[in-house]
Amino acid sequence: SKLYMLNSNHPDPLLTETVADQKLQIKIDDALHSLELSKNIAGAQVCVIDKDGTTLAHCVRGNMGSLKKHLPLRSDSLILGFSVTKATAATLVHRMVQEGYMDYDEPICERIWPKFCPLSDAPDEFVRAVKDIDGFDNTLQRWKWKRSITLRHILTHTAGLFSAMPAKLSIKNLASCEICVEAFEYNRDRPGETILPSSVPGTECIYHYLSFGWLVAGCCTGAYFLRHGKRVNYEEIYNDICAPLHSKSLKKAGFRPCGGGGGSHDMAYTDADVDISRMVQMRREAEAMGERLETMLSSSNQDDPASQRRRDLFRDMKGREFMLDPRIWNSADAINANVPAAGGRFSAKGIAIFYHELSRGNIISSDILSNATRVATEVDNGQLLQGRTNMVSDNTNGEERSKFGLGYQIIQLPGKMDGSSFGHAGVGGSIGLHHMRSNISLGIMLNKADGDSDIAKNIIETISNHLGW
Repeated sequence: SKLYMLNSNHPDPLLTETVADQKLQIKIDDALHSLELSKNIAGAQVCVIDKDGTTLAHCVRGNMGSLKKHLPLRSDSLILGFSVTKATAATLVHRMVQEGYMDYDEPICERIWPKFCPLSDAPDEFVRAVKDIDGFDNTLQRWKWKRSITLRHILTHTAGLFSAMPAKLSIKNLASCEICVEAFEYNRDRPGETILPSSVPGTECIYHYLSFGWLVAGCCTGAYFLRHGKRVNYEEIYNDICAPLHSKSLKKAGFRPCGGGGGSHDMAYTDADVDISRMVQMRREAEAMGERLETMLSSSNQDDPASQRRRDLFRDMKGREFMLDPRIWNSADAINANVPAAGGRFSAKGIAIFYHELSRGNIISSDILSNATRVATEVDNGQLLQGRTNMVSDNTNGEERSKFGLGYQIIQLPGKMDGSSFGHAGVGGSIGLHHMRSNISLGIMLNKADGDSDIAKNIIETISNHLGW
């Protein structure tokens, strides 16, 4: 590894970096070495930064993943963050609220995103398109529900659109944030494809694993157009509003919230253990289960919320099962994709510096951050495509819950000290967070998407025990 880092065209900056806590550095490195030997990780980066911006520890182990397994991971390699990305999308929203572009509690269709749901009453062509489906009256009611969705609903995962995806989703379409955003708008030429909430907005917290980002992007692009009179994409808005607030050290470390590869940072691949024979068997089982599930769902209680959620999830994932294979993110289209809920690519140091600068008021005001990091909603852990946020062992009744502020996850860390933290976790264990009591920020980036969910928890316990949290 050292030979590669020295002989490459751009040597790994870790070779010349000084860390302030050698004992912590050794403990984290030992933990990562054990995880590497047990094949629980492909590649891992960990960075811990104190309240003054000093790097306490910065470790890297393993390889670049998948077809790049022959190359060792670098400290500045970019790793797909999955839902770690959501915190950057939320931060853009808060900055735009701070600058007066939009408000948390106004229905988004009234001013900033009229195409989202343009009329108070469902239009005639929509009524004609849905009049023969089961639950016709409920469908008309859901149009009204969509009219009431606010930015606060989106940020707290209570918009009722948790499994919503574009009707004709492909890897190529996934790569275009704009195409995906348009799918949430009403199109009078395709009224039957109208996306509607499955529950009254604000009443039920269900993790919006992909729709979160597209809803945020729709609001941001609409609000930006209102003020500036020009249509620009989500990445251009982020680069105009948030990027100038990021330090040079953050950008240099490796921080691409809107995705993208190349440049001065090597791109790590997303790794997963794949057993082809098992995949064939799972597909057969899924097809058989699909037939049974369709029958079960059609006969289930139409008014039962749990049954409705199962129907919505099954309907929206059908034909898009490729989304559950993490290896799609290694394709050229996906590497350059802007997926605001899941497509950001970061190094551990990049994400740690981001939380350090966020906590110091460099990106959004302290008042807005304080409001955004109070618990607003809770949801059961273990939902599809949700990263682990429970980092303590003493769960109530053995049930794990995720707590949300406004776009950030509220995370409880282990230790004697108050462990309240805010950040966001992603599938596979990657996580970025800020520990509020100590003002320490950390990033853990893992490129194995199907790794043990306890990996980040165990690394955080190592850090917590050493720092006396």
